[in-house]
Amino acid sequence: MEFDRLLKVLADKLVPADVFPEFPHEKYRPSAVLIPLVRRNDTVNILLTKRNENLQHHPGQVCFPGGKVDSVDFSPAETAMRECMEELGIEKDKIKIHGMMKPIKVPTGFFLIPVVGEIEPDYKLKLQHDEVELAFEISFSHLKNAENYVAQKIFYLGRNHRFLEIKHESHYIWGATAKILRKLSKLA
Repeated sequence: MEFDRLLKVLADKLVPADVFPEFPHEKYRPSAVLIPLVRRNDTVNILLTKRNENLQHHPGQVCFPGGKVDSVDFSPAETAMRECMEELGIEKDKIKIHGMMKPIKVPTGFFLIPVVGEIEPDYKLKLQHDEVELAFEISFSHLKNAENYVAQKIFYLGRNHRFLEIKHESHYIWGATAKILRKLSKLA
């Protein structure tokens, strides 16, 4: 029962996603992403997207559905769900929120709030192609294997930054997305 076991373990480690955490500094823009868990038989998959190459922020990168917090959003969960519905066309009744992980600061100026949610396995995609080039699932078992992570360095904004990368089939997952996936895999 991998899926149910994961949800049980996460229940003790996630915080409610109905309130915003305190932001560290006004230079960081608050944003939220949905970590969409999908039950496949009894295994866990995570739904990821590849951003359109024409976007200003993080073009072509593999990421979670998500985006900047709007003034109308009452919680990180609301932001994450709204963005998932806009980007992927997944209906609200197919999404169940379980809580949020600890936020992270991203060197590009975002204060990123990971919200863990469950997507019904019979979801239908209607991609917003201006933002999302494609969507795909990756197995949680692939993410649990530490050998699938490689530590890298990049020089950005005048200093060195360390980051993780994950190779999965033809997809290259790195940066904040890989960091969140690694943290999630260590929670379970």
